[in-house]
Amino acid sequence: MFVHEKELTFWRDDGIYSSAPDGFRPFFDVARNGFNAYGDKLMPFHQESILPGIQTVPLFGHTPGHTGYLLGDGSASLLIWGDIVHFPHIQMAQPEVTIAFDSDPIQASRTRGQLLDRVATDKLSISGMHFNLPTAGLVQREGNAYVPKLSRT
Repeated sequence: MFVHEKELTFWRDDGIYSSAPDGFRPFFDVARNGFNAYGDKLMPFHQESILPGIQTVPLFGHTPGHTGYLLGDGSASLLIWGDIVHFPHIQMAQPEVTIAFDSDPIQASRTRGQLLDRVATDKLSISGMHFNLPTAGLVQREGNAYVPKLSRT
């Protein structure tokens, strides 16, 4: 399992864990259990390319090492952006809107705005968590907002 070294450090930091609100600690437990389950198959990284045809895309802000994965290149690319957008119907129209789970709301907002601009400009196919069906498609710029053009792919 490939995970950014900043992400791994964040979830394994006992100081952050002990100072987290009680309601957030179960998320640390789940992450730690997942990382531990991979043992020596856990592959921390910090560079952009992890495997041929797979580029990492730093999406810091939701968590310190939150990362997307760009599969392929050119017009046939698919960006899996993870949790940088939690409420597509709100955050794509207003990228500055953050949620309580963003560890650095200012960075998350900035990252989301830059990412939406990139995927719209480069016409990258996207997928991620928190979409209702359909779960993949394109993003188009409409004025100062971004609009998902999702398809059943």
